[in-house]
This record gives sequence, structure tokens and C-alpha cells, in this order.
Amino acid sequence: MPDTDVPVCRELAKARRVLQSIADDVRSALSAANLSFSSGELSEDHETEFLGMMEVLDSNYAAYRKAFENTIDLVEDLKIPTQFPTREDNDRLQEVKTMYFRAHGYKDARRQIPCSVIYHKYQKA
Repeated sequence: MPDTDVPVCRELAKARRVLQSIADDVRSALSAANLSFSSGELSEDHETEFLGMMEVLDSNYAAYRKAFENTIDLVEDLKIPTQFPTREDNDRLQEVKTMYFRAHGYKDARRQIPCSVIYHKYQKA
């Protein structure tokens, strides 16, 4: 590969790092949801962490989708001699979608738990 392609490849690597970072943030929100609900007992710390992460989940998901589209544009505009999205990139996109929807499912389930039950569990501790 000629030296002139190095900055172009760095741009693609940077775009992929951004995608991975946002995917990790979405994964963290789902992990917080799992901690908050999986044990059958609502932990105040886990609940607080989960609800805080849910505040930025929508913007993180939107940022991921935008970064994904921007990376496609980057590859096309700069004529980078690599394919994007690859199968791995598409798999990660699907994983991010799944994690996003699962986290929202947990949030919706959380809304159906009466506050008195949640507060009663916290007061027992």
C-alpha cells in the first residue's frame, strides 16, 4: 500500500474505534439492566446506575447509527480499498440493535413495578 493511503486507512481505523466505543456504551447499559433485574432483587445502586445509563441510551444508539452511515460514506468518498460494512461490522450493528431494544425492554418492565415494592426492598437493606 502506498504511503499516501496511510492517512486514509487511519481515518477508517478511527471510525471503527468510534463505533466500538459507542457499542461498548450500549453494552454497558444492558449490563446494568441485567444487574438491576437478574437477581430478582432490585439493588438501589444497580437501579440508579441503570436509570442513569438509560438517560443517554437513545443518543448513544442514534450516534452509533450515524457513525455507521458516516463510515460507509467515508469509505465511498475516499475510495478506501476495503469493504465497509464487512460481515463483522453488520453483525456488530445487529448486536447493538438487540442490546438497545433489550435495555428498553428492561426499562419498560421497570416502569411496571410499583414504586412501593421498590422502596420497600430498599428499606429492608
